[in-house]
Amino acid sequence: MAQIDRLIEAAKSIRPFLNDLMGIDDAQVMDSQLSHLIAQYQAGEQVSNSITQLLAGNESTRNWVRQFNQKQRADRGGFEALPGMTAATSPPRHTCPLGNDYVWYRFDSSEEIPICPTHKVTLVLEEDT
Repeated sequence: MAQIDRLIEAAKSIRPFLNDLMGIDDAQVMDSQLSHLIAQYQAGEQVSNSITQLLAGNESTRNWVRQFNQKQRADRGGFEALPGMTAATSPPRHTCPLGNDYVWYRFDSSEEIPICPTHKVTLVLEEDT
């Protein structure tokens, strides 16, 4: 995965956690800015510096992105289960069906699938490719 793709994935994935990381008012502002930058990226514009500056500008989001990137690298670490053993699986990934600008992972089946704050639609399960 290219560096910009990892950055965009982090930007999409952090959005559900912004309220907890920085409080509602600041979270709403950052969420709106991330949504706008992700849309610009999807339109072919260069946004990596802007997203990096936005996420690095807050200690909580900077630490969250650092942990997210470490987890992503660990998940791609090349572990293969022995024959007959089940490999660990990633939690189901849900995305916005309209803009693909919001990502949410379902860690517990009792969690209700959220609404995309940008498009106001229920997220959909991303099919394995």
